[in-house]
Amino acid sequence: MRGRVGRLVGAVLGAWAALALMAAPFLLRFQPPGAGWTPATTACEWMGAVTALWALATGATAVTAVHPAVTGRRRLHANRAKPPRTATPSPQLEQLARMTLDEVGPRPGHQ
Repeated sequence: MRGRVGRLVGAVLGAWAALALMAAPFLLRFQPPGAGWTPATTACEWMGAVTALWALATGATAVTAVHPAVTGRRRLHANRAKPPRTATPSPQLEQLARMTLDEVGPRPGHQ
């Protein structure tokens, strides 16, 4: 449960970081109004886009881990089949085993 919540928190923080990176040149007035984008603005926008994709992937992973029905996969141990019963030996097999043990006899020094 902790890992899922951590991924969700990481996704939200990543989304906020992406928004902050993409808005920073305009809010801090690094980008002159009406002018073409400077290299710093372009770098901030690309880094914001990469961070947004990372946040989206992290959020999708967190949601999938919490709700496996989203991907159509079953939970790993949801409906585990019961183990098969152990086979019981047939009377012929029991008789063969007794004959073999009778022929070998007791081991010397063994009680």
